[in-house]
Amino acid sequence: MEAVSADTARVAVLRPNGSVGLYSSVGKPLLSVTPTPRAAEVALSGRNLLVLEYGGTLALYDSRTGSLRKTFRVSGTPRLVQNLGVQGNIAIYTTGAGFGIADIEHSALHAVNLSTGKDRVVGSFGRNVSDAIGLARIGTAGVAYASTRYSDKGTLVFLPWAKVAAAVS
Repeated sequence: MEAVSADTARVAVLRPNGSVGLYSSVGKPLLSVTPTPRAAEVALSGRNLLVLEYGGTLALYDSRTGSLRKTFRVSGTPRLVQNLGVQGNIAIYTTGAGFGIADIEHSALHAVNLSTGKDRVVGSFGRNVSDAIGLARIGTAGVAYASTRYSDKGTLVFLPWAKVAAAVS
């Protein structure tokens, strides 16, 4: 098992069989969901348990009941989607973070409004092979990501919450 996401009181675990377990901070099992197809990544925030399924679907579960609330398709090549994160009603993910030239040139940071499904590119990573990892994180203040778009040496870019929310409103 791999702990992949946490909030103030819970930890989401991605199991080897592709199911997702939710545990209290002291290890008490709270919930289990088994997405079909299996989960590739997981993000947790409040009521939202967001699962990236193999094949490119984002599945939004209620973290209290385990019920599936909505599904969304990701943009880009599903096998290259990574860096799933969620804060409140906005999720992020990165696309195109592979090692081929076409993958790198199309690397982008996406934000998704989980109420409406509106998905917009809010950042890009540049065109260097070193950008293939495409790191991005979301929190209450906004989104931070690493890019060489603005400098050959790399830059940490911060997008304030208001800007990210406006992009997907």
